[in-house]
Amino acid sequence: MEGLIRKNRTSRFLNRILLGLVVLLLSAGQTLAQNKILAQYESKSSKGVSDATNVNSDDNSYAKVDAYGGAALGLGAYSGSIQMKFDQTVPANQWSYIRVDLDGGLIDALLGGSLGDALGGVLSTVLLGDLTIQVSALDSGTTVLSRKSGQGFGTDRVRLLTTGDGYALIALRPNKDYNQLKFKASSVVLAAGTVFHNKVYDAFTFEGSGGECGRPFATSFDGSGLDLSVLPVGDQHLDRAIDTDEETHSTLKKPTLLGLSVAGSLSQYFYFPTSSSENTSVNMKISLGSGGVLNTDLLGATQVIFYNGNDVVDKRALMSSLLNNTDVLNALGGGSSEVVTFAPGKPFDRIEVRLNSPVGVSLLGSALDIYDVQRYD
Repeated sequence: MEGLIRKNRTSRFLNRILLGLVVLLLSAGQTLAQNKILAQYESKSSKGVSDATNVNSDDNSYAKVDAYGGAALGLGAYSGSIQMKFDQTVPANQWSYIRVDLDGGLIDALLGGSLGDALGGVLSTVLLGDLTIQVSALDSGTTVLSRKSGQGFGTDRVRLLTTGDGYALIALRPNKDYNQLKFKASSVVLAAGTVFHNKVYDAFTFEGSGGECGRPFATSFDGSGLDLSVLPVGDQHLDRAIDTDEETHSTLKKPTLLGLSVAGSLSQYFYFPTSSSENTSVNMKISLGSGGVLNTDLLGATQVIFYNGNDVVDKRALMSSLLNNTDVLNALGGGSSEVVTFAPGKPFDRIEVRLNSPVGVSLLGSALDIYDVQRYD
């Protein structure tokens, strides 16, 4: 009997080792499939920047980039800026990213994409102060893309994203080749003596295409036709849809719209490091946060859109994708979470899940919960 117990324990121990090796090999395979390229510190402003070379490391160390609006009449004011350079030219229309931590509550506003200006108003200038962030892409000193936070980061050229670890990334996609990225902070504050402290961790891009399995590395949200004064910005938990815990979720929920006569929408975007192959499929674990007949309206109002660069390669209503799968459809209608599979049949690097509110249809209080998103070859 003791020998049998020892044998079972040994077997379980070996199984754990084998499982660990499988996970390790799969992780290594995904790592090898993509190549993350770090930019290196190049220059900084004479004031407002310290620990500049920390941006050379892919870890949690950071450069401090401060901005001071000055005392009375702007006396002593300064801006801080830091510039980083890639060893090679990044081709036009390829994304690069600057990992940051922004002062003054600016991240919550900018994460809303085209809602940024309005969200900034909701958060109030007292909260945001007059901190201005400017990001630029350059080609050997010539600016090819530049945008300020006051303009909003809601274009397909500049966006603020969040990762599964809750890190903030400013994403830039110039329409010309480039090899430098610049981050600048400046301020004209309402209360004299306020210094805004920002952190720049690193800047990077990815190269390669195809064979990219796994979760998106970043996400963001956007929308239109919303009553922003009651939009639950902090309650959406966007990062939970792309973390490693499949029991946590993000929430797309519109508490109110401008009215039934005005169409509106709210979207969560999912970003992958590189473009997939045409054979790649996506598993998405979702649930519906309302019951009864309203769930049918919610399914019909939800779209899943696949992009490759700026191009829409596939677009479908969630309801139509489930018409031939009555088990999943019924489970979702009953409030359960289910995995839905999509196969666009074309390469893609970004997914949008859009919750629409058509004219004349009230989705007040309805919610779409997204637990997990993963690509598979």
